[in-house]
Amino acid sequence: MKKLVFVSIISISFLGGTGQRGWSQCINRFDLIGKPCGGTIETAVPFLRIIPDARSAAMGDAGIALSADANAMHFNASKLAFAEDRLGIAISYTPWLRNLGFKDIYLSDLAGFFRFGKNENRQQAIGFEVKYFSQGEVQLTDEMGKIIGLSYPREVETAFSYTRQLNSSLALGVTAKYIYSNLTFGFKGYGGIDFIPYADSWAGDFSMTYKNLSLRVDNRQI
Repeated sequence: MKKLVFVSIISISFLGGTGQRGWSQCINRFDLIGKPCGGTIETAVPFLRIIPDARSAAMGDAGIALSADANAMHFNASKLAFAEDRLGIAISYTPWLRNLGFKDIYLSDLAGFFRFGKNENRQQAIGFEVKYFSQGEVQLTDEMGKIIGLSYPREVETAFSYTRQLNSSLALGVTAKYIYSNLTFGFKGYGGIDFIPYADSWAGDFSMTYKNLSLRVDNRQI
């Protein structure tokens, strides 16, 4: 009996070409009227951490340890070289925070891959993924709490990967990503402030998967 053991490592992640075109109410730790922002959360594009597929989410976000399918694009693209199928597509829809009463916040995800190669131990794969996150309708207010408009925040990530199997146990992958965030979509401006209400960036990942084809128990290979 053989037992498959997957070890996946996201070795290096980097950001490049970050667009300095974003606007928010907190700039250099000060708001629009010069007061310190205090405990303002400055995390960017947190939607990238949301697990898109039901299987991985139901198993405690254990997507790296599961068998390879199209959803490997979210966790570790190098797994695609070990996929059993030549072609795969995954479509997911996640109603985010639905139990808190939010009905217009959701994450939709489309991912796919194509595996090719004549040598069974030298397989290659290309993959893609598109994430779209809608945060519904948001009321914008001024410093006095007066409603000044509505916005419909939208965020998108597109990713393309190439994976190559080096031997029967090891595969490497590289992924290029484009990330777009517009948190004030539909808002026309306020108080004469001139801003471009979006930010975008390029990003990339290097990934590795090691697959152990056997398991030793009591010094015996099974």
